[in-house]
Amino acid sequence: MSSATLNRRDITRRGLLALASLVVLALALWHWRGSHLDSRSQTSIALNEPEDDTSADTQDAVATTPTVNNRQPPAERLALPHDYALFPGLSVPVASSWEELLAGLSPEEREVAQAFADLYPEAYQFRTREQLEWMVANGYPMPEEIIAARQMPLEDLVNRAMSGNVKAGMLARDRLLDELLAEARDESVPFNENRRYIEKDAAMRRIKYVESQRNCSPFTMYIAARHFEGMDKLNLSLAAHNVLYSMGDIRVQGLVDIMTYNMSLNYRDTSSMARSAVMLSRAIPTTCRHEQFPLYGR
Repeated sequence: MSSATLNRRDITRRGLLALASLVVLALALWHWRGSHLDSRSQTSIALNEPEDDTSADTQDAVATTPTVNNRQPPAERLALPHDYALFPGLSVPVASSWEELLAGLSPEEREVAQAFADLYPEAYQFRTREQLEWMVANGYPMPEEIIAARQMPLEDLVNRAMSGNVKAGMLARDRLLDELLAEARDESVPFNENRRYIEKDAAMRRIKYVESQRNCSPFTMYIAARHFEGMDKLNLSLAAHNVLYSMGDIRVQGLVDIMTYNMSLNYRDTSSMARSAVMLSRAIPTTCRHEQFPLYGR
């Protein structure tokens, strides 16, 4: 074999090896490019997928959940009639007993209101809303008024009464009565010669005169009854309680029966008491109309 033939074979072999190397290199590049594209597309897909944002879901849930209002609705209240209010715009919470009516007061305020009610125990006995409504409509002093009247200078209370405020008149008479009875118990001087007693009594009479022109409240007779009882004029106190009954406050019926029994009234005493009741009733304006205290209610 000639040398030329051998050289051609070497060249051909080297060319085939080079071609094989190029093919392998091309395959490797193609594989690398495909792998790179796959990783890029996976990365791109991963980047474009929505994140599991639990905080956003929580915010959406909060936004779509209705708000729960844990505050209690305001307690229902009864407005005091303008003609029977110590101050304009007063009201009391609905209650079914005197104790419940005092529940929202401080201990000191409850003590003041209770001390007042103890002077007129029948006046503050009730057990239904309807009975409280009757008391409010008929001008019975309510706790807030009682407390305010006790804190107010007596002169200011009297001036308010003289200006025509019916509730101020009854509360002023109650305070004057405390002082009047204290003077009457002073044994150092007869009460009808006691200057301080005479002054208090005159002030009460002036207030009663102003009241007589417009006060239809049965409570005025509670004050009169306490006055007469404090002066040991039980016949007049019984007369005042009978007038109270005729004005619709039938809660005094039991007390009237007890007083009548204990006093052992004869015909003359009974007639005198009846005449006294007529005289007391003349202090009530003729335009007054009274409804009976409700025995039952809601």
